[in-house]
Amino acid sequence: LMEAGNYPTLRFYRVTSEVWSEQPQANCAGSWIVLTPVTARRVSAASYYFGHRLNQELKIPIGCVQSARGNTRIEPWVSASGFRMVPELADYSKGVDMFIPSTAIGRQTQQESIQKVAEWMTAAKAAADAGGLLPRLPDLPWPNNSDSTPCALYNGMIAPLVPFGIKGAIWYQGELNGGYAWDGGLER
Repeated sequence: LMEAGNYPTLRFYRVTSEVWSEQPQANCAGSWIVLTPVTARRVSAASYYFGHRLNQELKIPIGCVQSARGNTRIEPWVSASGFRMVPELADYSKGVDMFIPSTAIGRQTQQESIQKVAEWMTAAKAAADAGGLLPRLPDLPWPNNSDSTPCALYNGMIAPLVPFGIKGAIWYQGELNGGYAWDGGLER
C-alpha cells in the first residue's frame, strides 16, 4: 500500500472525529485525502484495494469514506432502523428503542421514569419533613452511554455521512466479537 501511485480520481474521506452519540448527528469532522504514495498510509488497506479496483474497472472517479474506530463491535455501528429490519432482533431492537424518545416505547419509558421519580420525590420530601432517612432511589432504565452502546457510533460517525448518497459499502469488522456467534451473540 505504501507504494501506491498517484491516483487523482481516487479520493478518501477520512472521518477524524471518533465520536459516539445518543442521537444521530448532522455533522462529523473529517477531511478528503487525494491518494499519493505519501498519503496512502492514512487510509485502510481494505478500502484502498476496494476503491482502486472500482476506479480501474469502472473508469470513473471514486470517493471512499473511511469511518472507523478500533476495538469496537458491530452493534454500535448499526442504526436503530437497522435493528428493526431483522425479525430475530425484535427483543434487542425494543431495548434500543427504549432510549429513543421519538419511538412509542421510548416515550413510554420516559413517562414511566418521570412517574417513578415524581413518586420518589413525594416520598423523599415526606421522609425529610419527618426527620427520617430518604427512601432508596427508584430503579430506572439507563442506556450504557458509551461507544459500545448500540447505535452510538452509527449516530456519531455514520449518520452524518448519509447525505453523501453512498452507492455501496464494505465492512471490515476485524475479529473482536468473532466468537459471539458460538456463545449467545448479542447477550454479551
